[in-house]
Amino acid sequence: MEKRDNGSALRILGSREASAVISIAGLLIPLLAWLEKSTASAQIAIACLAVLVLLQAARFEWSKRRELRFQRPVVSEMSDPGFFEKISSEIERQLRERADDLVDGYLRPLAGEIPVTYQLLYRTLTEDNGASKRVLATDLTKNPELLLTRREYLAANRRLIESGGSVDRVFICTLDDLATESFSRDILSLIEKHRSIGVNVGLAVRDFLPAILALDYVVFGNAAAIVEEEQANSEYTTGRSTLYFKRVDKWARLFGDLWRPNETPAATALLGTYAAAASVMHQNGNWDPTQCLIVLQGAYDAVSTPPSPRDLPSPGIRRGS
Repeated sequence: MEKRDNGSALRILGSREASAVISIAGLLIPLLAWLEKSTASAQIAIACLAVLVLLQAARFEWSKRRELRFQRPVVSEMSDPGFFEKISSEIERQLRERADDLVDGYLRPLAGEIPVTYQLLYRTLTEDNGASKRVLATDLTKNPELLLTRREYLAANRRLIESGGSVDRVFICTLDDLATESFSRDILSLIEKHRSIGVNVGLAVRDFLPAILALDYVVFGNAAAIVEEEQANSEYTTGRSTLYFKRVDKWARLFGDLWRPNETPAATALLGTYAAAASVMHQNGNWDPTQCLIVLQGAYDAVSTPPSPRDLPSPGIRRGS
């Protein structure tokens, strides 16, 4: 509570209203002391002015730390000062806007900045010995083969684990995809790759999840969570994410609901059951989508809270390619 109160006091001190009050008081106090024409009043006025000076100094220091400041370029040295002024003003505006977002505890990286943002988050957590080095991640998996090509991301996971951290990741897939032979091969290869670097892996079926759990995000310790509202393509020319530094525990709780409902590691149990059945079918060359659906439904019923009654879906699933 103390920290919150101190932060509120500093914000009030740095506000325009506080500046106006301090300025008006700085004018009125000497005037009132002069009208009183007494030594005691003069001494009180001097003491009050000293307090005002200290408040103004504190306000200046707060503003200096809070505001984004730029070194002003010499516009006249540019080939086209007018053109340069327009471009630099727009860039400054964008930077200030993003700085304001950070003050509020979040950031929206551009699509092309997403890989760099992930690397920064993993590197900072890896190097911070005082932090909780635990990553909780979900992935709405549509293209496992693409995820295997993101070597830098996998390397960042490996470095975190080697530094003493841990990574728990749940791949969220649809029934249609899990019952498709080519997708099944790719997702099992992706899972094996993650396991080889020390990642704890689980599986969830998107069709069985409430909307609040079918989300794509990564939680970094107790410090940050990045949420993908729109997944990036292979070139990172599209995609939309938000990085949160506040209320991170909300995302950790959501992950807990996905990973350990009823204190049972449902995500890992689902994966184990599915992987065992799918691997046998791959090895024997007798892929059966219907059998996949039956296995998934049975595994879900065995390790999770009872789902609402439903019949097995009967999508137009392709048999093995």
